[in-house]
Amino acid sequence: MTLRTLFLLRSLDLGGAERQAVVLCRGLQGRGHTVTVVLFYPGGPLVAELTEAGIPVHSLAKRGRWDLLGPLVRLRELIVRERPDILHGVLPVADILATVVSLTVRAFRPKLVFGVRASDLGMSHHDMISRLSYKIEAWLGGRADLVIANAEAGLRAVWARGLASSRGLVIPNGIDTDRF
Repeated sequence: MTLRTLFLLRSLDLGGAERQAVVLCRGLQGRGHTVTVVLFYPGGPLVAELTEAGIPVHSLAKRGRWDLLGPLVRLRELIVRERPDILHGVLPVADILATVVSLTVRAFRPKLVFGVRASDLGMSHHDMISRLSYKIEAWLGGRADLVIANAEAGLRAVWARGLASSRGLVIPNGIDTDRF
């Protein structure tokens, strides 16, 4: 069965979650699935790896932290047009926006996947908005059809901070052996 998966990320700048998203997208495409990537912000050094592999990358053209309405409308339009089977957020803000938009799509509802990448993260070094995003993600977790973490510790940590979904799965980080 071929699945259509839309991944939602802040950006494709260099980072662990971003690198793993690229590996996952390329792996899914290699298995015959249709993958689309949507970014809050355009560009980033990892975009070329996806576009060279034939994976479409769209930008919501977010202009800053508080620019929400336009990007949400554009995300909803993309979801309606692409009709993904799975809407996969990567990290808290993407999980939150994916949840909000999925609630507005009436004709169909893609399965909602939260991608959590951090375990037992001390919040003291985060600003208030980032701390709030982790709390909102936990509160919305019950709406997720699946929560994917990259380690058992990560899954336990999100449950400990209140993420309500009991549907959790650990998929360890992959390594692109052709690249490294």
